[in-house]
Amino acid sequence: PAHSRPDERRFNVCLSVHKEWDRMKRFSESYRQGILRSCTGAMIRDVVVVGSGVVIHALRFVYDALLQDPKGSQAASFSMQRRTFGASSDPSHRRLRLISSIDTVDALKELQDLDASTTLVITLALTGQEETGLASRQLKHWLVQQLSAVSRKTESIFSKHMLLVTGNERLYQSSRSESVFLLPSIARNNEPFCTTTSMTLLPLSIIFGWSLIEEEFLGGSHAMDTHVMESNPRHNLPLLLALVDLWNDAFLSQAVGRLVQPFSKTFVGYGDFMAALESQICSGCGIDNNMTSTRNNKNPSCGWVINDRGGVYDRCLFQSKNPIPDEMLLTLDPTVLQWQSKMVKVDDIISHHDALVCSLLGQADELALNNNRPSTLMLVGSLDAFMCGQLIALAEHRTLLKAQLWNINSKAVPTSTSSSQIPSVISPLSATPSESIIKGSASLRTFRADGLREELGKLVQKMNLPGAEDDEYSPEGVNLSTATLLNNYAGRTRGIRCDSGEHS
Repeated sequence: PAHSRPDERRFNVCLSVHKEWDRMKRFSESYRQGILRSCTGAMIRDVVVVGSGVVIHALRFVYDALLQDPKGSQAASFSMQRRTFGASSDPSHRRLRLISSIDTVDALKELQDLDASTTLVITLALTGQEETGLASRQLKHWLVQQLSAVSRKTESIFSKHMLLVTGNERLYQSSRSESVFLLPSIARNNEPFCTTTSMTLLPLSIIFGWSLIEEEFLGGSHAMDTHVMESNPRHNLPLLLALVDLWNDAFLSQAVGRLVQPFSKTFVGYGDFMAALESQICSGCGIDNNMTSTRNNKNPSCGWVINDRGGVYDRCLFQSKNPIPDEMLLTLDPTVLQWQSKMVKVDDIISHHDALVCSLLGQADELALNNNRPSTLMLVGSLDAFMCGQLIALAEHRTLLKAQLWNINSKAVPTSTSSSQIPSVISPLSATPSESIIKGSASLRTFRADGLREELGKLVQKMNLPGAEDDEYSPEGVNLSTATLLNNYAGRTRGIRCDSGEHS
C-alpha cells in the first residue's frame, strides 16, 4: 500500500511505485476506452510483448489462466464498433502475443493473424542490451510496412504503436517520452523478481483492465506477502515447500531435481515460470552471502516441466537411478465458461475433471505406496486473478527461502544461466527400460485412477442423499490423505453438479 512505513533511510519507496501505477492506470484505461488510438484511428485491441526471462513465463501463465476464468474472460472482451448507421458489435477477446526469440520465423508466426492498425508493441528491456532488441527492430519494420500507406512519418507510427519498459535510467533520460516506463530502482538489478512491476502489469492491465489487475492480482500477491510475514512456520506455505525441496535435494538419495506436472491446462505456464525462476536464483552456479562463487553438487536443484513423449515422463518417475520428486498441479473447481456450455455439455466437462482429479490422486498413491517415491500436490480452488497473484508470490517467496537455506545470495545471482549450469533430470536415468516396464507403470497408475473414480462416484451419490451433507464418506481401500482430498473435491463441486442436473 502507498501508506506503508518508510525504510531506515526515511524514504517511502512505495510512493514512487504507486506513482507509476497511476500512470499505468491512465494508459491502460485510455487504450481500453479508445482515448488513445492507433495512427489509423482504430482502437487498440492486441498487445505484442517482446522480452525474455522469467517475466515472459509469468505473463503467459497469467494470461492463459485468466482467459479460462469467467471474470477474466469478460474483462478481456472486446467489441469493434463499425462506423456505419445502426452499427452492430462483433465481440471477441483482446489478445496477448509473446515474442522471446530472435528467430524471424517465430516472430512472423505470432504476427500472422494480427492487424497492425489495432496492435500495440511493448518492449521489455531491463538493461537495453538484450538480444531481443533484434525482434523489436523486426516489429518496427512490420509496423512501418503495414501502416506506411496511412502515415508516412515513422515517428508517428512508433509513438502510437510502441511502448518501452526499461530499467536503464540513461536510456529513459535520453528518450524522455511518454511511451517509456522506468522500473523502480529496487527492481532494476533483479530481473527474476520483476513480475509485479510494469513489465507485467502494463500489458495485463491493457488486456484485462487495471481494476482487475490491481484489486485482485496485486491483492493476491499482497495477501501471500502478508501470509509469509505473519503466519506460523507450521502453516507457512512458502517455507514448508522450501523445506520439502531442501529435504529432497539434500537428503533424498541425491535427487537432482523435481518434475512439475500440470494436470490443468491453465497450469502449464506456471510450471515454466517456476522452472525459469529457480534456474536463475538456485542454479548450479551461484554466489553465497559471503560473495564467494559456489559451484558444487550440493546446490539446490530446479523444477522442470517435461512433455510425456515416448514415455520420457514415466522413465523419469519410475525408472530413474535416483528418485525424482514429482510436483502435480491442479484446480479443483471445474471451470465452465459461457461459450463452452453452448458447445459441450456441462456434465461432460465435470466428468472430464473427475478423471483428472482421480488420475492425479492415483499417481500420487502409486508413487508413494508401490515405488517409495515422493510427490507434492499443489491444489487450488479456482485459478482467478487473486489466485494467480498468490501463486506468483508463492513461487518467489519459495525460491528466496530456498536460496537462504542454501546460503545463496539471490541479489548477486547472474540474470542468465548457461545450459551447462542447468541441472538435467535426464542424466541420472539408468539404461533405457523396456517398453513393457514403461507400460506397466502407466497401467498401474491408470488402474488406481479408475478405482478412485469409482469411489468418487459412490461419494457423489451419497452426498445427494437427504441429511448426508455433514457425513464424511470413507472410500474402501484408499489411504486417509487421498480420502480427505476426494471428500473435499466432491464437496466443492456439489453445487455445480446439482446445477447441471447430473443427479436430477
